[in-house]
Amino acid sequence: MAPPYIMLTGPLFIGSLLSYFFSGVFFIQLFVYFTEFARNDRKFFVGLVLAISVAEILHLIMTTHTAYTIIAQGFGDLSALASSPWSGSALPFLNGFVSFCVQLFFAWRVKQLGKNIYAISCAAIILLLALMQLSASLAVTIQFIRLGLDIDLVKTLNRTVIVWLSGTVACDVLMTGSIIIVLIFYKRSTTYRKSKTMIDTFIAHTIENGALTTVFAALNLVFFLVYPDNYMYICLEFMLGRLYANVLMSTLNRRDRSSVTGTAPEMTDKSTTGQAMPLTNLRTLRNSTNITNHGRPGVNVVSSNLYPIVSITTEVHVDDDESSSQKHGHGEKF
Repeated sequence: MAPPYIMLTGPLFIGSLLSYFFSGVFFIQLFVYFTEFARNDRKFFVGLVLAISVAEILHLIMTTHTAYTIIAQGFGDLSALASSPWSGSALPFLNGFVSFCVQLFFAWRVKQLGKNIYAISCAAIILLLALMQLSASLAVTIQFIRLGLDIDLVKTLNRTVIVWLSGTVACDVLMTGSIIIVLIFYKRSTTYRKSKTMIDTFIAHTIENGALTTVFAALNLVFFLVYPDNYMYICLEFMLGRLYANVLMSTLNRRDRSSVTGTAPEMTDKSTTGQAMPLTNLRTLRNSTNITNHGRPGVNVVSSNLYPIVSITTEVHVDDDESSSQKHGHGEKF
């Protein structure tokens, strides 16, 4: 049987390695973002990315200092495993801050996708849950400092940790479910097979990202409550914020390949002929039909009851013997 201290030093060591790995993935995606998107992207997005980048750098420094102090400097000293260095107290808040920034982005996306009272209400609830978990993460940091950084006393913070991590899980579930419901509505509003396929791809991407962060936050809470005497929950805590950061960067960097997005004005997609097609804001039709405005190529007239969809317009040339018109605007809406 392995010595009991293995369940203390082992999770710290593994958590540190995985944290470095996910941080490396984040910085690669950060490089891609600033070389491909940042110059013409929304200031809101750039601000979020910069804030998360600062938090990630700080977290990397704090994680390194915490692991080095306990595992290296405290080697052979079991009493070193019972207390945390000052850097360890900052980790909960840094994780909560990164999570908040990502949840803020998805709250904005839910609002932009839906643009109705239900979407706005969901976005408001997501924002409130994000603020709750951010406040709780700050409370965990403050209370841990007041406990003298004694890891054995962390179990007394059960209520605060439950509010923090359960709020994170609830927020992730709500924002993932809201986006999926809106996209399913878009899918039912179109008859174009390619549009449905693109929306299915985006739904799958949303589920993957949402499930990743939700599962890790839930496991972090479970391990903290069930196994408070080992450091498995600390291993997951080292990785939690890194996963959120990578989810955001993956979403932002995916826009040049995705046909469905909530931030369309800056993006382009490629048609089957290789021509660039502008992606407009998501809008969809509800209880209405498209009316082609003959004689004016590339223009579609739709009824006034508009909802967010993506509209891609290209020119299609028609032979004279098949139509009296030389060109018609052909729009795919999804």
